[in-house]
Amino acid sequence: MIAEAIEPLGFRRTPGSRQFEHPEAPYYVEFPPGPLAFGETVVPESSVLTLQTEFGPVRIITPTQSVMDRLAAYLHWNDNQALDQAVMVASRQHVDWPELYEWARREGAEAVLIDRLKSKAGVD
Repeated sequence: MIAEAIEPLGFRRTPGSRQFEHPEAPYYVEFPPGPLAFGETVVPESSVLTLQTEFGPVRIITPTQSVMDRLAAYLHWNDNQALDQAVMVASRQHVDWPELYEWARREGAEAVLIDRLKSKAGVD
């Protein structure tokens, strides 16, 4: 169904994935399956930010949730690039540090991971 909606716009599915690329765009578009979760932490529908557009609602994650997503990738796949991306977000956007510590605790990650993130992001 998603492919039917965006392929007429010039997007093509990347073989074997849920990502779509456009020949004139430097970024890809991905439509992950629900429910929205970061690691094992499911985000309740009621707490997801939604932007109403003329084409329908668009769900948006917060910078804090973006950091959670990147840290989950780091923890799950030992993906150092994901950790670098978490640092980039945390150094440029306001994130909720207590929420990140709580998320890390629920995920079974050491608090030192968030301490390290804060240090790399230049946050006291």
